[in-house]
Amino acid sequence: MHSTFVEKDAFKYVSRLGDANAFSDSVAIASGYLFSSTNAPTTLEKHLFKAPDGSVLLALWNSYNVNANSFDPANDPDAVLSFTFKNPSGSSTNTTFDNPAKVNLLTGGTSSVAIVTRDASGNINVSNFTVGKDPVVLKFAARAGAPVAAYSVKPVQGAAGTELTV
Repeated sequence: MHSTFVEKDAFKYVSRLGDANAFSDSVAIASGYLFSSTNAPTTLEKHLFKAPDGSVLLALWNSYNVNANSFDPANDPDAVLSFTFKNPSGSSTNTTFDNPAKVNLLTGGTSSVAIVTRDASGNINVSNFTVGKDPVVLKFAARAGAPVAAYSVKPVQGAAGTELTV
């Protein structure tokens, strides 16, 4: 809190991350299968979480670039990304997730992401998305009736994305 007893933004971020609408009861999953980018900087942090309702939350932020143990935020710009979020069903007519919604960590509200397209396999392509030092959370809501996908198999007997018949 500030000396004026006003909540800092960091407090709101942390409380929102524990909120039932964000990460409560979510499970971390590996990002390699669902997320790919050809222009992500080495400082990009990306983490995926599967929510109990089947949605996937993607948390992104750009860490500070520390060169020769010097801290220079003025010369450490935001990253502008283009990335693909894989559609596990592989079908453009039976997509697993809705287009992403950006979660505002201060208010909990959501907004649409500007440049989103889908390819022939139903993969979600996001272009010119700015990621800075503040965390950005994208929610990919699961579609009703969408096929169930395995993001990892343990013990390791199959690759991520392997279809399982139950």
